[in-house]
Amino acid sequence: MKKKLIGIIIICTFFQSFNVIAQPRGCDPWIVAIYKELYQRIPTVEECSIKNYNKGSWSSYDQLKELIKAYQKASVTLSPASVTGDPWITAIYKSLYQRLPNSWELNIYNYNGGSWKSYDELTSYIRDFQLNLQKNGIIIETAMLSVDKSLVAFKKDGVYIAANLLSNKNGSIIAAGGGNIVAAGGGNIVAAGGGNIVAA
Repeated sequence: MKKKLIGIIIICTFFQSFNVIAQPRGCDPWIVAIYKELYQRIPTVEECSIKNYNKGSWSSYDQLKELIKAYQKASVTLSPASVTGDPWITAIYKSLYQRLPNSWELNIYNYNGGSWKSYDELTSYIRDFQLNLQKNGIIIETAMLSVDKSLVAFKKDGVYIAANLLSNKNGSIIAAGGGNIVAAGGGNIVAAGGGNIVAA
């Protein structure tokens, strides 16, 4: 009986620790709960920012839920149609995150160096990519500069650490700013050439 009890405690501790790891670091628990309720997923680091929802001001769970719905609707509506890329990447982002990928997320080299054999394999690489962003507390911000180009900036702890100029077709890099627009110590966040996000 004692061995069974110890085994149950170990299993419970494992699942508790897994649950803590799966949560975005520092994300408001109501935001996490609403994303799970509405979209059956945890929010991205960017979606965890309370500033997205009435500048961080709400008076109830239901009000926050409506603010999150409005934010998600605006995110999809404002995604520029001229940003295009691999149709599987687009479909997977719609399926997993109920939104279109931004220009950086369309860069195929973010996902196993641009190599995959199946839709399911690519899905797992996209999940890993987003999880790595969350674990490192990195937020991606993009801005369209023209029909052909977008600027992508990488933000960590409220500080811009790198930027790249991208083509709106497949998110290919036109000019990498990873080496010249990086705060001290931030050079190892973005791999050379702007490929995968790596741990600090």
